[in-house]
Amino acid sequence: MEIKKTCPYGSECETAKDGYIERCILYIPYPMENIETKEIKDIYDCSHNWASSFAREAAATNRGQTAAIESLRNETVKRQNLAIDSMRRLDGN
Repeated sequence: MEIKKTCPYGSECETAKDGYIERCILYIPYPMENIETKEIKDIYDCSHNWASSFAREAAATNRGQTAAIESLRNETVKRQNLAIDSMRRLDGN
């Protein structure tokens, strides 16, 4: 089945007219890497479509950073507890 994209603003993203190309200002490139060839190619689409992809990508990045920070915190707490216990043992002698 054919998929036809439509603009919520009633416009076409890109059209050829009288020897030039008329392009919507919201029609932007995003560099995409081919997983097999590692070649980077610009893929054009409406910035409104990219926004949802960027939001998902940012959320995934934030989850990874949050996990790393939590891991660092847990390791810091372990080492602090070890240091505190060591100091208590020294004070007891």
